[in-house]
Amino acid sequence: MIHPLKSLPEFLAHALAIEQEATERYREFAEVYARRGEPAMAALCATLATLEGEHLESLRTRSRGMSLPEIPPEEYRWLGGASPEAPPRTILDAAGNRRDLLRIALRSEAATVLFCHWVARTSPDAQAREMAREMARDETRHVAWLERALGYGCPSPVPA
Repeated sequence: MIHPLKSLPEFLAHALAIEQEATERYREFAEVYARRGEPAMAALCATLATLEGEHLESLRTRSRGMSLPEIPPEEYRWLGGASPEAPPRTILDAAGNRRDLLRIALRSEAATVLFCHWVARTSPDAQAREMAREMARDETRHVAWLERALGYGCPSPVPA
């Protein structure tokens, strides 16, 4: 059983880890695709890295001055056993085109929304619940952008 996150600082530590990992992973993917000579895939990953980086900076600003717990990687309370928003490195071979990459990113964003909803339902801390709801709303906008991009069949380089 996964125990609820008990405080806003604990939630923020998890949220920062999610966004840091996602930002780094999408930057890494952008570099790999650029080296492979796949500019559309590189651009899509760079856009996703930028979006995640904006969330990361926003969370860093909000947590400034707070004492956040240092959580060893094996002690994060991810629902699926791994950071929900960072796609696994193995997708570099699985994502053969932009639609595949969009689907993978969509699953990652949706997993983060689920994580935030779980925190909003289970945390005993009102501030953590509210921040989790806010983060879920932000991530839901990313989900909607990815769904629109999939619906068009060709992603826009900048989210609407």
